[in-house]
Amino acid sequence: MNVWVSSLVSTQEVINLLLEKYKVESKAENFALFIVRDNGEQKKLREDDYPLVTRVVLGPHEDIARIFLMDGQQTPEISSEVAQFLNLSIPECRAILDRYHEEEYRELHRIRFKYAELRKRINQRMESLKVRL
Repeated sequence: MNVWVSSLVSTQEVINLLLEKYKVESKAENFALFIVRDNGEQKKLREDDYPLVTRVVLGPHEDIARIFLMDGQQTPEISSEVAQFLNLSIPECRAILDRYHEEEYRELHRIRFKYAELRKRINQRMESLKVRL
């Protein structure tokens, strides 16, 4: 889907042009423009953005990043941090989860040890105060 626009045409105007061109009868508020990168990242363009300027900033290669018209309410934004995990295999995901669980266990053990030590010090201090009275 293509429309000819200038650099002064906003996102909402591009959406309206596309809907008019292809005779879509749904409301323009139901749609949004998204930048979709080759790694799976999806970023919604704001209504006051300029899609042509955004396209120029993204570079000429559409295999790296494209702009799509999508359902504005149902399509989630996917950050680059999340997108990097979308293309991982099941064994890679399991390895990451295993490492996460190991770190979680170590942190839990460290916190429990810290508070057990504090409890011990507090009890010792309470005992020392009882003797003086």
